Amino acid sequence: MKIETFDALVIGAGPAGSSAALELAKSGAETLLIDRKARIGEQPHCGEFVSAKLFSEVELNPAFIHQKIDTMESWLADFDIRKSIDPDFRVISKSESPSKGYIIDRVRFDRELARSAAAAGATVISSSSIASLTGSEWLINTSGSFFSVTPKFVIAADGPHSATAAIQGLKSQALLLGSQIEAPLVTKSTRTTVILSPAFRGGYAWIFPKGAVANVGLGVVEKGGGAPAQLLEKFIYALLKMNIICAGALARYSGAIPVSGLRERLIVDNVLYVGDAAGVTHPITGSGIAQAVMSGKLAGKAVANAIKENDPNLILHYDTEIRELYEGVMTHALSKRRVWEKHWDDEDFSRLCDRTWIGFKGYGKREAKNAEA
Repeated sequence: MKIETFDALVIGAGPAGSSAALELAKSGAETLLIDRKARIGEQPHCGEFVSAKLFSEVELNPAFIHQKIDTMESWLADFDIRKSIDPDFRVISKSESPSKGYIIDRVRFDRELARSAAAAGATVISSSSIASLTGSEWLINTSGSFFSVTPKFVIAADGPHSATAAIQGLKSQALLLGSQIEAPLVTKSTRTTVILSPAFRGGYAWIFPKGAVANVGLGVVEKGGGAPAQLLEKFIYALLKMNIICAGALARYSGAIPVSGLRERLIVDNVLYVGDAAGVTHPITGSGIAQAVMSGKLAGKAVANAIKENDPNLILHYDTEIRELYEGVMTHALSKRRVWEKHWDDEDFSRLCDRTWIGFKGYGKREAKNAEA
């Protein structure tokens, strides 16, 4: 079996992995970027919203933008899903908050990042995944053919179900399971809509407009949240009755979103975890594109510097930088999620949301350390 030698192996060509590979390749490091998908970028399972702040951190092609977003509207809703036909859906209250950003084309965004890494000199291979690790030798499966690499460093960007983390014996992350369609809109909009209801256990539903269509979906906790695809069909029916969307689905996606905050260990041996695999997604909203890009860039730079200076300890700067950027925000959000899940079945769901949802004033108040209050 052929054994290849690279300075760095990057596992996963999403925003985090491709950003890392780009930084490494620009530094001159011999970089291998692999992704399990046959076509990198397909298919996204997120709402495709990014904060305007991302434009200050990464150069985005305006052609990747579907539309601008000005505000986020949060609904509290009573959704009786016990009826299999014509479920009752009633909006109790609405509130609006600033939320400057954009709905982007994730397929084109992800693929362009991977192409940029390749143009900078990285070797990019799709339809490839990690099969095993023996000593320092990583076995890679590419469409049924196998080869091994012995990199100096590895960057794990292989998502919420990280195979790298499993190989290294790390704990699984708490997940939201999401299901989404792209639906025709009755009326165009410049705001995102988030729907909070006891029916969406531990998560929420969303309507994210992108021109004449919208991403319509929901996420619920992995344990006890029910089948998201079935719940989504009932939600779609409610939106049809409200004349918000038209019948039909131009696309259908599903996926998982980590909501347990930063991993306790972001570096294990010579492996650095980034993006969803690192848990940089927000524990309440599940947003993570901007953090994925930043974590990838920082990991790539740290590894590039360690290679250049021939000092493995320099990768530790990555852990420090990520925690300085995100640990405070993530810890606060995680405290809100613990309260959210613990009191989900309390009678006053509206009060719970006021206390824990990022679009409401109560979110800014700190929770007790044990989150029991």
